[in-house]
Amino acid sequence: MGIYRMYTGDDGQTHIEEQSIADHPELSNPRNVTTISFSERDSGHFIDWHPAPRRQYVICVQGGIEIGIGDGSVHQFGPGDALRVYSGDDGESHFQVVTPEEFAEIAKRKGSGDVQLNNRPSPSFSDYHTAPRRQYVVGLSGLSEFECADGTKYQMGVGDILVAEDLTGHGHIARGLGDEPRVLLAVPLAD
Repeated sequence: MGIYRMYTGDDGQTHIEEQSIADHPELSNPRNVTTISFSERDSGHFIDWHPAPRRQYVICVQGGIEIGIGDGSVHQFGPGDALRVYSGDDGESHFQVVTPEEFAEIAKRKGSGDVQLNNRPSPSFSDYHTAPRRQYVVGLSGLSEFECADGTKYQMGVGDILVAEDLTGHGHIARGLGDEPRVLLAVPLAD
């Protein structure tokens, strides 16, 4: 999954171009988010040509999206991988793979608090810490690595999702890998 900009060009036609934070650092600027909407569509759902209703981020968490534009090209988008980090009975954090179906249910548990667009430097290191709140985090740019005390590591790239639920115990390590800044969208979850 990547970051794409869909826009109307001077020719009056719709265009899609891939974006990167390195080339467009303004994409990582903080934004006020007033609404998060979750839409569920049946496979094969079709919407005829239409302008976007507003400026928006669209993140596919299950299945896929296919968008055709005026020049006849078709672009396909799909979800990244999802993983949960949680506090075990042993006081340590552990990872658990989350299926797209499971994440679709988790994402419906929107909690109170701000949705945050975070810009983190790379390379970086954050020693053992617990999640600041129950939330899911979507990678929009850069590469992150998370590690539990047993040495298990998980790399999170663009489109990947981390469901952070290790609110107690030893916590996990977070690293920023490479040179590209990490931009992360953090959405609070209800208990």
